[in-house]
Order: sequence, then C-alpha cells, then structure tokens
Amino acid sequence: MDIKTLFPLFHQIAESLDDAHWSEDFDFSETACENITDLWILSAKQANHQYEIQIRQTTALCQDLLNLHTSYPEHEVLLNFLQFQIASKQAQSVGGKKLFPHLFQWVTNALGDDLSFGVAKEVKTGRIADFMEAAHPYIKAYSYSAFVEWTGMLFYQQRVKGGLKDVVSNYIDVFFPYLKTLPGILHYDDQLISAFCNIQTWASNNNFPDVKDACSHALFYFYLKEWVPMSGVKMAAMQFCFCGWEYTHLDQQGWCDLVLTKIGLSKYELLQILSVKLKENSEAIKENLELLMQALAAYHDAIDEAISDQKQRDFEVSRIFSLIHPLIETLLKSGDVEIVILIIGNFFKIAESELYVGEPLVIEHNTIDGVRYSREHKVLVSGTNPLHYGPLLITKLNEFLSQTITVTDDFEYSQSAPSAKEIGTPDPKHGKELEEILVAHLCLQREDIQELIKSSPAYYLLAEFQLPLQALFLKYTGVTVPLIQTFRIPHPIRTIKKVLVWQGDLPMSQYECDGLQQIFKQHGIEVCRYNWYEHTATDFAVAYQNDSFDLIWMSCHGQFDHFKPHDSYLVLNRDAGEISDQTLALKDLVYERPQSTGRRLLALNACDGATTTLLNSPGSVGFGAALASPAQSLLSHQWPIDDYAGLITGLLLGISLADKNPYLISYQNALSIFLQGQEAVVEELKKHLDDSELFDRIAYSAKVDYDNLYYYGSLTYME
Repeated sequence: MDIKTLFPLFHQIAESLDDAHWSEDFDFSETACENITDLWILSAKQANHQYEIQIRQTTALCQDLLNLHTSYPEHEVLLNFLQFQIASKQAQSVGGKKLFPHLFQWVTNALGDDLSFGVAKEVKTGRIADFMEAAHPYIKAYSYSAFVEWTGMLFYQQRVKGGLKDVVSNYIDVFFPYLKTLPGILHYDDQLISAFCNIQTWASNNNFPDVKDACSHALFYFYLKEWVPMSGVKMAAMQFCFCGWEYTHLDQQGWCDLVLTKIGLSKYELLQILSVKLKENSEAIKENLELLMQALAAYHDAIDEAISDQKQRDFEVSRIFSLIHPLIETLLKSGDVEIVILIIGNFFKIAESELYVGEPLVIEHNTIDGVRYSREHKVLVSGTNPLHYGPLLITKLNEFLSQTITVTDDFEYSQSAPSAKEIGTPDPKHGKELEEILVAHLCLQREDIQELIKSSPAYYLLAEFQLPLQALFLKYTGVTVPLIQTFRIPHPIRTIKKVLVWQGDLPMSQYECDGLQQIFKQHGIEVCRYNWYEHTATDFAVAYQNDSFDLIWMSCHGQFDHFKPHDSYLVLNRDAGEISDQTLALKDLVYERPQSTGRRLLALNACDGATTTLLNSPGSVGFGAALASPAQSLLSHQWPIDDYAGLITGLLLGISLADKNPYLISYQNALSIFLQGQEAVVEELKKHLDDSELFDRIAYSAKVDYDNLYYYGSLTYME
C-alpha cells in the first residue's frame, strides 16, 4: 500500500502533497521509513516554523502510526520507534521555543499510546530497550540519535518544570549507565553534549552529586578533545559557567571570562553569560549596567532582524524573561528597585519616557529568607522557611486550582494525584486553607509588613504563577494597591460619563447588566448596551475601539487555555450556531491610545479575565497581560468565579464607579463591602436598586461564603 493510503491523517493536512514519495509503497523497509520521515521533515519546513501547524502534522502522523498497530502487529517495534523518533524531534522543536506544556506532551507522546493533551500520561520506557536490541536496519541506524534527543528533552523539561519523577528515576537507574558509555569520537553528536548539560543541571538542582559528577567528566572530556567542533566546545564551556565548574581547573568566574573573551557568542548567549557573571554582586551589576544595556539592545536588534512578525518577536522576548531573573533577584535583595525597573524597561523595549516611575513594592514569594518585600533602599523579609512553605504553597495551589505546578529543585516532592477537573478550575473547599498558608508565609499580620504595603503606590509579583495578594492586602491591612502589569506610566483616569455594556448569555448577566444600567443612569451616566440575543461580536468589537466610552463593561464567558494561553478568547454568545462567529480574540481587545485620550477602565466579569503566564512579565500572555495598557486599566478575575459572587462584586463596583471614585478606590470599596457579608451586601444594593427578585436571589439562592478566598480573592485590578 502507498504512503498516502497508510497515513491518511497525515496526508490530509501535510504541506508536501506534491512530493512523489506519497505514491511509493510503504513496505516497512529502511527506505520506506526514510521516505515517511522525509515527508514529515519537508512538511514541517513548509509550515515555515509555525509550531501549531507542525504540532498538528506530527499529531496526525503519530496517530496514523498508532492506528497501524491493529493491522500490522508484526511491526510493533518499528511503529513504536518511528513514533519515538518523530515525537522526540517534535519535543526538541517546541523545547527550543520554551513551550513547556507542549514539551511535556511530546516527551510523553514519544513513548505512549495516548496523544491526548493532558497531565496523566503513561510513559513506556521499556520500549527503549526494544529499540536498542532491534535488528531492523532503520532502527539500528537511528536509535542512538533518537535516544539522545529524547534524553535531552526529558531532562530539559524536568529541570525547568518537573512532573515526571518516576520516568526520571527509571532513566537514572536503567539508561544513564548506558549514556555514560557514549562519549567518544564514534558517537559524537552535539545533541549528546546537550543531553549531558540538561542532566547535569537537573542533578545539581535535585542533589544527585554522582550524576552531576559523571556529567561534568563527560562534558570536560568533550571540551578538551581536538576533534570536537567549536559548537560542542562552546556548549560545554558555557555549561561550566552555570554548573559543574567545581570539577574543573577553573572557577565559575574563570569560565565566564574564558567564554566572554575566547568564544564567539550570539546576542542571546552574551546575555546569558553576563547574567551569570554578575548575578551575585549588586555593585558589579551597577558598574556594568551600560554593558548590560548594550547587550540587551544588541539582542533586540538580532531578534528584529530574525523575526518579522511582531507577535512572534514579543513572545520570543517574553519567554526568556527568566534569563535576567538572577540579576533582578540580586538587586532586589539590596533594595535597588529603580535599577530593576530600568532593566525590565530595557528588556521589554519600553521607552524611557513611558517607563513606570515611583517606588513600587516588588514581592518574591520564594527566596532563601522567605518572602522578600523590596522597595527602593528598603527591604523586609518574612523569615519563614521556604523549604516548608514552598512545597506547601504549591501543593495547595495545585489542589485549589487543579494545577500541576512542581518543585523542580526537590526530587522528593510528590504531586497530588491529578484532578479530574479541567486545569485551572478552582475547588472552593481549599480556599480557606490556601489563605491561611499565604497569610502565614507572607506574614500579613506583621505590623512592619502591613505598613510597607500600605505606603506603596503599587506592587509587582515576581513569580512563576499568580497569587491573589491584592484581595489579601485589603482584608489584612484595610487598603490595597494596584498590581503593575505593563510597567508603563498609566494615563490620567477619565471621568466616567459614557459606558459600553455587553450582556452575555450567562445565568446572572441580565441581573448584572440591568442593575448596572439603573445605577449608572441614576448618576446621569450614558449607557450603550449590547445584548447577546440581538448583537454580534463584530458589532461589539467596533464599539470597543470607540474612544468615547470611559468604561467598558463585559459580562461574558472567558476561555483561557492554560496550555495555549495565546489562543485565549471571550465568548460573547455560547448559544450561537457557530461559536467562532461570537468570539473576540485577545488581539481584538488590545487598546492603545495617546496620553491625551486618558485612561478608561475595562471591567471584565469573565472567568480568567485577569490571568497571565510567562512569569507575570510585561510581555506575558493571557487576558490580563493583553488588556491592560497605559490607556486602559483592567478589573477582572484570576480564576473562574462563582456566578453569584461575580454578580455581587460587579454591582458593588458599579455603585462605587458611578459615585465618581477612582478605579482602585472602587475596587477597594466593592471588596470591603463584600467581605462584610450578605447582610451588608444586600443593604448596600437596596440603596441603589429596586429589584426585589435580585435581592431574594442573593438572600436565598446564592451559596456564597463571603470569607472564602475562592469567592473574594479572584478580583484583581491591574495597571
């Protein structure tokens, strides 16, 4: 049978349909295997590096391979190997882009029978032994390279994100002894050096000294051999700048100096080495600040030249924000917050005239001293034990939001069993426990910390995930501060005179929008209302960009995919025949205007409307990152919220905004009343509304625990 017949799913979406290989017979020979892999490689190239298209092609091909097991059981090992080889290369592709959710999937897809996107994946490492023993000429020719590629990506994923403890344990026991025999001219490959680099870093982080030692010896062996090409020498030398130098003749600074002076570096690599060389000394960072800025500028020039699409350029920059974290952490420890803001501004190409000014509070939740609160020349630490609270907090966050965060430097840490709920779906029963952990770890009842929070103009959380700190600040200090998202100076707020409202088809949307319309009209504020049953997403998108509106209010469904945050969108009408016709993508909601326009407010009563990824950076991905700008502040939720809680906080916000209060004060007023409980809520609403059915619903139908973090903690105000 020809290739297009045996691989129908792949043939249907491949980019290389005019290639003669499609009509050739697939007889499971070495040539046939080379033909199908060549077609896959060609299709990937023709996809022009668009990773989503490549992933769809690879998924289709691997599914075809899985389907062939039924008809050709005698070729089980070969089919498994083709899947292993192709999935490993796909893992390498997404790993190079730091797409870690996809990296996890393809590392596991390589040795699995299930290609679904999820966290509970079975990885059949026993197949690797089958490949090593196979007599088929194609497997014999490529088993080594596929094994090395998969190894490198497995440990890259593990050192950054973790989550495959059993697989890694099995690898170290069974396959690492074999890997250690490979260094030599016969088996040389740059991928082998990369694999040892990733294993060494993982071993160092997780206290496996024997494994780290073995990797260091292998890397130093490659560094010294004349037959190793410069690409391999550079890779080994750069690795010793980060890890394992103690097994060599130079210390860390010595390796950094050697690499900086004797090895040609890309603009990205130069940033890497400078960050490592300067990371322990705040004075050295300040003395070399101009050099660092020059390196950042050169990196941006290289990115601008290499990538034409602005969205891809922004993502490329955002994904490596962690590169300068060591510098930022050192500066925060010494209270040099102004320099931190300057570095962040340069990293994200924020013009100096637009860069945030003031003395914000920067919070790190997991330092050696516990939680660190840093303002300019003023630093407080919680003094809590990070070895206790770090894993405890992550475990509770995983339980609360059905997430899969791991502790990547503690191999003994065990995750809870994966939740049956969709990733990011909160479980209210864990809300109060999460609050207790956060309050204890952040020492929010300590007077000096409370005073520091209250005196700060804004705060920024330097972390790999979001935390509901804004609401906790209000509950425990009586006030709160804006969350910095853009690191740009916000335009002056506008007086609310005209409001655009979208009523979606959610259970409480009509009550919410009816109430808001009444509240605003009582204060002489013009309301332009769009309803799901008579307007389209296109209608609303046009109105959304109209500068005459001072407040945009949206009550709708937010679709945030934690694995694909860049594909997030709002669903304005879930009952539409074609949902795609009633959605707004992130790009349609970006609002940038000059300072003269002022700053409006977007109140987005939607699930995950304030969610971000990529270290909460100015260039991160998600609703929160895309929708906040100097011209638009954002009020929304960090997780899917209870319908009644969203309704109540929305109406309370509307009341305070209609009274001409600033955006932050309105957030503070609304949440303060909410925290007082149901009686205070109903009493406040009755002052402004005459909807007895609404009051009855809140009093008798709403099952809201007003003191549970799940109900009050998601609401977030971003600038």
